[in-house]
Amino acid sequence: MKRKAFYKPHRWIGVNLSILLFIVCFSGTLATLSHEIEWLLNPAYRAKPTGWIADKNSIVTNLKNEYPQGTIVHWRGAVEKYLCDVIQLKTDENKLFLYINPYNGAIQGASRLTLQRYLRDLHYFLFIPFGIGHYLVLFFAFCLLVQTITALLFYKNWFRKFFFLRKGRKTNAVLINLHRLSGLWSLPLILLFSLTGIWYFAERINVADIRTTANMKMPILQMPIEETLPFERFSYDIDYNRAVKIAKSYIPNLNVKDITPPSSPSHPLYLTGSSEVQLVRNRANRVYIHPTTYQVIQWQKADSIDTVTWLNDIADPLHFGTWGGLVTKLIWFLFGLAISGLTLTGLKVGLQKRVNRNLGSGAVKRHWKYAHWLIIGLILFFMNYFLVAIYSVPWPFVIMIALVWLLLILSFWYLFFYKTKLTRKKSQTSPFAAE
Repeated sequence: MKRKAFYKPHRWIGVNLSILLFIVCFSGTLATLSHEIEWLLNPAYRAKPTGWIADKNSIVTNLKNEYPQGTIVHWRGAVEKYLCDVIQLKTDENKLFLYINPYNGAIQGASRLTLQRYLRDLHYFLFIPFGIGHYLVLFFAFCLLVQTITALLFYKNWFRKFFFLRKGRKTNAVLINLHRLSGLWSLPLILLFSLTGIWYFAERINVADIRTTANMKMPILQMPIEETLPFERFSYDIDYNRAVKIAKSYIPNLNVKDITPPSSPSHPLYLTGSSEVQLVRNRANRVYIHPTTYQVIQWQKADSIDTVTWLNDIADPLHFGTWGGLVTKLIWFLFGLAISGLTLTGLKVGLQKRVNRNLGSGAVKRHWKYAHWLIIGLILFFMNYFLVAIYSVPWPFVIMIALVWLLLILSFWYLFFYKTKLTRKKSQTSPFAAE
């Protein structure tokens, strides 16, 4: 009886929340290899390593000649040796992401939105604004942890069954075996994803002052930038080579990756990058420099940060598997697929059991069905709003993305709605029915 008690919340979450949990898990899985997927789809993002690194000031000169009315918003250095730098540029008309070859400085292409940015926003907050999307995504970190704990508590002697395969010819038996085995083998990463997600939640609501302690506040310039030229064009006048050299003098072995020019006359130039300290993200090494006097205002070295900051700076590399380059990203991607599949096999098994037991309409609580469709509707509505109003994505691409989502929704309907024969009566047609 005790084991069955743990099974009930496991099944309830699996049946009622699996579709949204799948969206969160699968978008995160794709985000893990988002740069590599874009490399496959977009030739402009590809770079062939050479023995020469392009001069940053020369790159800025090329930008100024090509986009004289532009403002550099953010300069992201190449994530891998085979990828381009990406510079986010704001012009008088729109915002662009420019692909810059880091070896010859050439502008290889431009886009209104990168695949990496799209997947990041989807996984980060489901395109639902006002902070609602962030908390919704983080809520599923707790759900994933509850699912894992309850599974271990009701699955008897689970630690002996990593190679256990129960024989069965029925589809449901095969799915149950697949569900259990993939869950056991994915257990370390499931716990990792859950715990890092819960850490993100704690940081967002500032539990124990985590957010304040772990995130250095951007300093305000005591001597604001003198506007000899319109500030919108000031980002072109910064000596980036000098700034990088100064940053390296403060943090030995610093490999500057990301550069953010000042967004207002009172803001400094902001540089981050990697060093010999492993596992931490680029922001663990940061330098703030006055953009006209080139005086270092504030800096942080990864080898001298406190424990809370260190935990905060290893969360991203651990969550997305970027800490070991392409090898770890591939491992994280494969296990991410397994975890995403877990949500689907669990949903299918739960729904099939419900059909086999011939549950009546009294077992169906319609508000869960409507809640799910409402959230999915909000995701699609705000996604299209962001694509059109914020990123100014051309309509052919917006339509193509909408068709992909439509195909995904129809596939879910067919597999988890039609195939499980829950469409006989309107009162029983819900793959999201609650127990």
